Amino acid sequence: MSLEIIKKGILDTLQDGGRFGYQHLGITTNGPMDQFSSQLANALVGNELSEGVMEICFPAAHLRFLSAAIVAITGADFEATIHGQRIPLNTPVAVSSGTELRFKKNRCGRFGYLAVRNGFQIEKWLGSASTNLKAKVGGLGRALVKGDRLDFKQEFVVDETSIFPWSFPLQKNDSVIRCVEGNEFDWLTKSSQQQFYKQSFAISSTSDRMAYRLEGAALKQATKKELLSTVAHFGTIQLLPNGQLVCLMADHQTTGGYPRIAQVMAADLPTLAQQRPNDAISFQPVSLEDAEDLLLAQHTLLKQIQYSCRFKFRET
Repeated sequence: MSLEIIKKGILDTLQDGGRFGYQHLGITTNGPMDQFSSQLANALVGNELSEGVMEICFPAAHLRFLSAAIVAITGADFEATIHGQRIPLNTPVAVSSGTELRFKKNRCGRFGYLAVRNGFQIEKWLGSASTNLKAKVGGLGRALVKGDRLDFKQEFVVDETSIFPWSFPLQKNDSVIRCVEGNEFDWLTKSSQQQFYKQSFAISSTSDRMAYRLEGAALKQATKKELLSTVAHFGTIQLLPNGQLVCLMADHQTTGGYPRIAQVMAADLPTLAQQRPNDAISFQPVSLEDAEDLLLAQHTLLKQIQYSCRFKFRET
């Protein structure tokens, strides 16, 4: 009971909820770039939200199911097809043994997620199945390649591929990213503080899972202060010496010495992660209290989807 990679993608990896509790040792959390879509894929097939999933970039891998499974695909729309027919995003799909899944075109977004009901059988490292590409541990310790087989935890009987009659609405990918001011926001000149919220920034083509470089008019520091290396997180926006910005992403380092001018709120990290090179974004201030409330609301929504889908599976 498994699926096989029959053609490798550009950077497909296994990720789960992330590896927490080791940042003081310099070990980052990793995990999905778009946590919401990863959790949504799991919720739609009734899994725990942190269950391991396949994170897919475009061009994506071609897959063959060596046994039947119930799957859900979320996140970026890469035009998933089975037997030449498109299958919908955000919808559970029962696939029979021998089915081939292909991704034809990048219609929108940057990271897609494939979850299988009851999950993949993945060996964990430090309590997590997330792939750490730098350390070559977690998941398979690398991106997936042709010939890899991913075992399922449970086998299903499926006579033919079919689409379940429930789904989650597709979300419009916004370009406004909300953030709270960082500890060093006041290091910027007053005009640069205003400029940060007024101007647009383009996602650089050099961006990756470690960081997104943001291209725009340079911001200026009021004085030439320097910062000792200090803690950094997924979503920390740092000011580089040339006045450009970089936003740390899922594979970020755990400390950094650049001024932290802002922190993207956790509920908007999925929106940021799905931006493609040259996409323009802008930032909007949000209070810490509102950022917490929005994250809790997002988590509550996912739990409601998870419970509803588990109930529906019991009915089928």
